[in-house]
Parts: sequence; structure tokens; C-alpha cells
Amino acid sequence: KQWYQRRVRALGLCDILSTRKTITLPGLIDVHVHLRDPGATHKETFTTGTQAALAGGVTMVCAMPNTNPPITDKNAFEIASKIAAAGAVCDYALYVRASLTNMTTISELSPRAAALKMYLCDTFTTLRLDDN
Repeated sequence: KQWYQRRVRALGLCDILSTRKTITLPGLIDVHVHLRDPGATHKETFTTGTQAALAGGVTMVCAMPNTNPPITDKNAFEIASKIAAAGAVCDYALYVRASLTNMTTISELSPRAAALKMYLCDTFTTLRLDDN
């Protein structure tokens, strides 16, 4: 091992540090991911997105609600939850999208949702809340 380390250093191939102490850092949390599952799995799925997250040291993702169907009610939340449970390889949470039609029912999802996402400016789709 020592011979190999001296040879690698001499060739300038890489830096080698030997230590007997390991520092373990906590996993990161990405609070804004677009996993596109359900509805646009040709872009990303819970499996591919969470695999990539883990490869980068992220151990939890919070998925945005702009899926198809958008996560605006209990039914859509259940669909996304089942897909996530079956495909995710790290911890996850789901956002719920605010809309003009769900303001009286959305509170039922508050114990299970990461947060309420309100689109207040123009986006690429019809997610924006009206001023009315």
C-alpha cells in the first residue's frame, strides 16, 4: 500500500490522504425537485430522481406538485404517494399545490404534505393563482 501511494504521488495522478479518523456528514435535503411522476415519466421518475439524489449525497427530496394530475387534492396526493412509495430509494415528501378550487379541502392533507405550494407568477403551465 505504501509503495502504491508513493508511486501515485510521484506520478502526480492524485492526492492521497491517509487518516484513521472518519468524519461523517449528514445527508442533504433538496427541498425543490421536479420528479415529474406521475405524468411526465419520460423526463424523470421517483426512482431515477432519487437515485441521482443519493449519488449526490442528498438523502431526502421534496417533490413539487406540478405533475399530471397536479397534486391539488386527496386523490392526486394518494396517486403520487403510491408511486413515490413504490419507486423512491431515499426519503421524500410531497408538496400540495394551492388552487382556487381546493382552499376549503386542502387542510385535510396538511399532516402528510411537506408544504403548500402557491404559484404567484407566470409559469410554463397554467399553475398561477389568479388575483381574484
